[in-house]
Amino acid sequence: MSRHTDSRLPNQGLMPDETPFFALMGKFLVLVGVMLVLVGLLLWFLPKLPPVIGKLPGDFVWRRGNFVVYLPLGTSILLSVLLTLLLWLLQKFFR
Repeated sequence: MSRHTDSRLPNQGLMPDETPFFALMGKFLVLVGVMLVLVGLLLWFLPKLPPVIGKLPGDFVWRRGNFVVYLPLGTSILLSVLLTLLLWLLQKFFR
């Protein structure tokens, strides 16, 4: 029986399930870079696209005189689905 009681091997600083700081930082920087590219492409192509946000089916507008009620239900559902997918992908990327 070995006198070594620690679960780490000698001269090894990390357990197999521990992730080094620089690996996590590398993933984070890649993710930030991808997000910046996507935002840049969105800002580049957005003026060329027809206005969709706020004019989806399910976005309700009631006008009476100078009173307007705007209920963006379709836009809210679309943004909710997109943000849910984005957060799910982020969770998968960092686990």
